[in-house]
Amino acid sequence: MRFTLNRSESLKSHKLIRLLFDQGQSEFVYPFKMLYLEPDASTASPISFIISVSKRKYKTAVCRNHIKRLFRESYRKQKHPLQQWLLENHKTLALAFIFVGDKSMEQQAMEDRLKLGLQHLLNKLQAAAKPL
Repeated sequence: MRFTLNRSESLKSHKLIRLLFDQGQSEFVYPFKMLYLEPDASTASPISFIISVSKRKYKTAVCRNHIKRLFRESYRKQKHPLQQWLLENHKTLALAFIFVGDKSMEQQAMEDRLKLGLQHLLNKLQAAAKPL
């Protein structure tokens, strides 16, 4: 298993982003609000994601970029169980993470919370996929 983060995993489609924010389901695990949607169109990667950090709460670009950098590193290490499940079930997922936490959050704390959030999302997807 390679712990990489490819460009194809980045969500760039304006149409899909709009659809995600309009019709996506949401979960909240501090410090993230997660929006997710299973798009109809297949993408190159099973998971496409976007991260958003509020300009109102974090005034400087340096601070926002630092948070995004910490998030991408944490996500790169924690995405594999969800990605593996999506590959096995031939599904795709569009994810949006909205950071609402404190800017003094450390890398390890962010990794732990992201792992918890992704596990919660995986459990929810597995429950929805089980036939009755």
